[in-house]
Amino acid sequence: MPDIKVDDSKFQRKIALAIANPSPALAEITVEGKAKDYWGVWEFGGRNKEAGPRTRKGGDGRIYSRQAPKGYVFKYQRKFFQLLKEEYVRIVKANRRPPTHAELAAAANRVTEQALELIKATVPVDTGQLQESIDMNEAT
Repeated sequence: MPDIKVDDSKFQRKIALAIANPSPALAEITVEGKAKDYWGVWEFGGRNKEAGPRTRKGGDGRIYSRQAPKGYVFKYQRKFFQLLKEEYVRIVKANRRPPTHAELAAAANRVTEQALELIKATVPVDTGQLQESIDMNEAT
């Protein structure tokens, strides 16, 4: 009976990455101040029964701002994943080894900054309060 060989090199690289980086490199976009109470309505829609002068009814029956009729964050979900993938590939190719936690944190911060800029450029603007209240917490 012939020997069976299994190429587990990709699996071994993932194990090495997990061992080298036991804690996640987490950067996050935050909303502070008064806008913290209502940002989710603009993203996920409100539950009003009727649309008002600055709103419209979405396909899911919820009420959205006319400026962001499909929400303003999740419409960019594919773009966010693309940014993450590109940054990860860049640091892995540059180093030819699993990235360190510091490298992952720096990458997370770069991607989060790009996502933050995109979100701030596309949030509904009424008083500007929401746009001004969006910020980020950096990964460390």
